Amino acid sequence: MSKNKKSNVDQLLAEMLANHADKSYRNLVKEVMKKHIKLTEEGNSPHSHYELGRIYHLGKDGIHQNLEKAYEHYQIASDHGHPVAPYYLCQMIGSHEERRDADKIRFISQSHHLIDIKVRLLIKAAACGAYCKAEQKYSYYLASSKLWQDGINRYKNWLEEQIRSEEDQAKLGRWNHYLGFIAYKKGTVSGLTESRQYYLQAYRYFSQGGKFGCAASYYYLGYWLYRLKIGYDGHDYKEKAEKYLYKAAQHGHIMSKLLIIKDYRHNYSTELIVDYLTASSSFGFSIVMYYLAILYFRGVTDIILRNYPLALDYLKFALVNSDIETFPFPTSCMYYSLGLMYHYGLGIHHHYNQASYYYYLALQKNNDAYSHYAAWQIGKLIQKRRLSSCDDIQVAIGCYRRARLINQFYGYGCYRLAKLILKSPQTLSLTEDISSTYYFKLAMKCSSLSPYYKGLMYEYGLGVNVDLTQARTFYTSAIEKDGLFCDIYTAHLADKARQKMDLIQIGITYRGILALSY
Repeated sequence: MSKNKKSNVDQLLAEMLANHADKSYRNLVKEVMKKHIKLTEEGNSPHSHYELGRIYHLGKDGIHQNLEKAYEHYQIASDHGHPVAPYYLCQMIGSHEERRDADKIRFISQSHHLIDIKVRLLIKAAACGAYCKAEQKYSYYLASSKLWQDGINRYKNWLEEQIRSEEDQAKLGRWNHYLGFIAYKKGTVSGLTESRQYYLQAYRYFSQGGKFGCAASYYYLGYWLYRLKIGYDGHDYKEKAEKYLYKAAQHGHIMSKLLIIKDYRHNYSTELIVDYLTASSSFGFSIVMYYLAILYFRGVTDIILRNYPLALDYLKFALVNSDIETFPFPTSCMYYSLGLMYHYGLGIHHHYNQASYYYYLALQKNNDAYSHYAAWQIGKLIQKRRLSSCDDIQVAIGCYRRARLINQFYGYGCYRLAKLILKSPQTLSLTEDISSTYYFKLAMKCSSLSPYYKGLMYEYGLGVNVDLTQARTFYTSAIEKDGLFCDIYTAHLADKARQKMDLIQIGITYRGILALSY
């Protein structure tokens, strides 16, 4: 397809879906906001307070900006241990001279008092871990501002005084941890000789912090000093990193739980990973919500049974939660998954227009797998006349061809074009006058095409001879792809493959005209 034709298809899709997709997302934000409000009314949910703070702070998608409400929700979230809320409180505090900045909601006239408050808030957020950009902001101030350097030194002196007289172990752990963080960051901006001294000092403080039960100290030992090899050159850094991250996770550190889930999950039981995910959901990170959506979509343990409506709720939280900006994760995958659930009525009634809107939002992320999956799913909805907004078969063909343009997704586009020609022979003139058999054979050769579709081709003789043994082989392969954190699309195809295997097993096969519905 020429670039011009591809642009025309994109334009048609934009005209057809864009306005409705925008409204759909605004409605999604409002729906999730209501859920957060309910959670704050039921108890002190720190993450819900934080998310409400962000929605009011940004004036997000149809919600009017309200800085007073934003500050109030951030403060409650911070008081209940949310790791990111102090960072935004820090941003919303300024001097009277800074009133031109619309974000500032609390004003303090004395500059050194202002800096002291901001230093404490920023260290409180940054020393929790890489939950947001607090550490980068701290590094910038440390390197460039004498006012901040003085404020950090005043706080360091105060912490040292507190340690000498404090008896409460939790506070001792926290104070030692903050001193370790200050020393560690000082090391990152110092020369080689000085930095080693600061890193040793940080190690001692972090070790003391861990001894007194501060989980974040174990995190810094595991992640920064060993995993990133900052101040440590030993060959056993991987083992030490995992050891300390696991200790941090066991002491309740959410970021460490995320890292164990993300990078070390193969070393731990499914039950432990599920336990970590459930605990991590208290801070509601998008990646955690998406993982939980997958687990509830699949049903993996006696604790997490298959629950489509709950999977749908977690997907919605994942897409609206503000930390998606901090933890980059393909939103196209989430939009595509949400579209899939509306498309096939998983946890909700079939809603084809709604499905197409979410597919369209996935489509906007132009160059990843799910944007191409979304293209041919929209084409499929148009081809089957499921959409009230469009029944133009040429737009459907354009969607299939769009997927065909990229080698990685060639098989999907070919498969859908072949099905289109097979079901509607009159469209042959619109599809380069090439037979469905030709496109089926091209699809079969494509390694990226899901084995589920190859199983269908062999079961029903689509471009190949009927061969139930081969069909079973491909269905088995589709089922084997259903891993713990595979995406919802792969899990959905694995479910369909299991159903096909059951039917083949009892000798039931649907061929001919009925095959066209798959």
